[in-house]
Amino acid sequence: MGTAKLKLIGYWYDPDGDRRWPHPSELVDVSWAGAEKAEIVRYLRSGVRVHEDLGYSHCRFEGGPPDEHMGNAELTDGVWIWPEGLWLYVEKYSVRLPDELREQMRLNRFEIPGSLSVDELEEAPVDEDFWARWCEANRQS
Repeated sequence: MGTAKLKLIGYWYDPDGDRRWPHPSELVDVSWAGAEKAEIVRYLRSGVRVHEDLGYSHCRFEGGPPDEHMGNAELTDGVWIWPEGLWLYVEKYSVRLPDELREQMRLNRFEIPGSLSVDELEEAPVDEDFWARWCEANRQS
């Protein structure tokens, strides 16, 4: 895998933490996933678990699922890295993600590569700037 940085996605505004991320409601787009929505959700759910035991996340939408359904790890496909509960935002709330991620999913035929090394992925550097720039350019007001 080398020194390629994993591209971070799916992090949200937290008044008690990082404030540079958007609220997921700013990225809702009911037409984005289209007919591929189920495959996108399955892909997001099937990533390789890394950075486990981060503590349970919480859903940023009012009335969302309990924290334990949001997960306590990050998942990756070796190119992208996302919070375990990201799939819920796509499935339940139609939150849009970068088209570059969707293209990677298509290249992988919506299957996480089976040859990934958890040890390497645990140590891989993470690029947070892509997500920050993409969110800034794609927020809905």
